[in-house]
Amino acid sequence: MAVSFFLAKIWGVYLTSIALSLLLRPKNIDLLFDSVKNKAFVYISGAVLVGLGTFFVLIHPGWPGDWRVIITILGWMTFLKGAIRIFFPEFPQKFIKPFRKPVVVYPLLLITLAVGIYLFYIGFMGPVMEAAL
Repeated sequence: MAVSFFLAKIWGVYLTSIALSLLLRPKNIDLLFDSVKNKAFVYISGAVLVGLGTFFVLIHPGWPGDWRVIITILGWMTFLKGAIRIFFPEFPQKFIKPFRKPVVVYPLLLITLAVGIYLFYIGFMGPVMEAAL
């Protein structure tokens, strides 16, 4: 369980930071959409994501029936996103076209923020609450 709380901290801080930075500085959203035009960047970022995804999947392999399944899903999503990027570097450019609309981007960022805050809370408060029991 300690590993789960540690990973919840990592994912919570990461997702919250990314979502807030994009919500507060919307011009950065365009930078992200434009970055997928560079296939070398897509490939290199895919290789990094495969490595990170592999790490998360190996350190947190289970599919528990509670909040920890979010960490497992995020690990697999990271791995799969990386694999898609290294095998099909042109795919992200085609895939993101419908997501360029604010009506799509902002709800996804709000969901990302909510998941990030939830994991942040679980990661930092979970061990405290567990110790109190």
